[in-house]
Amino acid sequence: MATLNYAFKELSCKIVYYGCGLCGKTTNLIHVHKAVPQKFRGELVSLATEQDRTLFFDFLPLDLGEVKGFKTKFQLYTVPGQVYYNATRKLVLRGVDGLVFVADSQKDRFQENMDSLENLRQNLAEYGYRLQTGPDDADGIPWVIQYNKRDMPRLSSIEEMEKVLNEHHVPTIESVAVTGQGVKDTLKAISSLVIKKLNQDSGPGARIPTPARTEAAPKLGTRQPAAAAGTAGAPGTRKPAPHPASGYGPSRRPDGKDATGADPRGPSRGRIPRPAGAAAGAGARRYHGAGQTPVPQRETVNLTVTQYGQARVRGLRLGKANLTLSRIAGGTPEQYQVTGRVTFVRFFGSSWSRRLRLLGEEQRNYEGISQRFWKFVSDDGNSPPLEVFVKEGPVKSLFVTYIGRMGEVQILPNGAQPL
Repeated sequence: MATLNYAFKELSCKIVYYGCGLCGKTTNLIHVHKAVPQKFRGELVSLATEQDRTLFFDFLPLDLGEVKGFKTKFQLYTVPGQVYYNATRKLVLRGVDGLVFVADSQKDRFQENMDSLENLRQNLAEYGYRLQTGPDDADGIPWVIQYNKRDMPRLSSIEEMEKVLNEHHVPTIESVAVTGQGVKDTLKAISSLVIKKLNQDSGPGARIPTPARTEAAPKLGTRQPAAAAGTAGAPGTRKPAPHPASGYGPSRRPDGKDATGADPRGPSRGRIPRPAGAAAGAGARRYHGAGQTPVPQRETVNLTVTQYGQARVRGLRLGKANLTLSRIAGGTPEQYQVTGRVTFVRFFGSSWSRRLRLLGEEQRNYEGISQRFWKFVSDDGNSPPLEVFVKEGPVKSLFVTYIGRMGEVQILPNGAQPL
């Protein structure tokens, strides 16, 4: 779902355009790419066949500025509409925050639209997702319907399509994607729904906090002590420094764990209440509860990993990888790179040099144990987008996931299980 990073004040959302083959999904992204100023968009990556049909996916990153102090980035994807690419469609749906269902308005595509919508529901169900059934549905994925190709002859009426495709009365937009009509309205509609969903108190996904809501955040485990009088908002004072990935951690016990007995370095997503009773002034340290030993602020970590491991394609071990993750010299603390070589079936190989951005820490259940990981994402606009994790331990382990020409590719240590 959405990635909310308190340390770097960034919010990343994933929107997928879904529909039957040749309904206009890629055309939507092409027009958005042309219409958005260059400084607010990345490179449009399109993997297509000679017949201009999407083979794996299209990808377009957009920078929408700030929303409540957070830099907001939308990543737009399409999926291949052909029936035999269902495995790829399912992979692209993983972690989706919003959906645009593009329906072809031509009469002879009516059944294909119905089949594609049913396929969307089935693929979402395999991840435990479902479409929203109304504007107040906090558990469903926000979605809109675009009725495309309204300039073509022999069209199905809007009433006919609404009756079959829109039983829950989600927002709809009539469009002619080749001319740009309705394309911006579609993106605006789904973006608004995604932001609204992220601001709801319940449901999956991250939440954009407002200052008032953050101060009144619910407590974890035990009751937090009240802040000292005159501390909040007083001249010369400051709030506790945020955890590099998790915002603010809960109060700690003398053994270093929080009041619930859990490791205070929680996952990087979601909202975690800030502690009360922070010390103020120059050189102040962060306190995790009244009367406890002050804990110095953590310095930025420097993660370097060199790993000779395996490469799996759709779960099958088909290659090997020799990769090194390191910080970029002269870059900011969150700028890293992964370099090396990946080889498949002993013959087909490629050299790697990709820029990454450190998002922060996550606690993940791996091999039946909650373990600490550092998460990175690709930050160079190149294809394919990477998702990288480094597992803490005596020997750090590197996990890389991306969608290649043959499907999902995972690079991991020899003998290790995929994430």
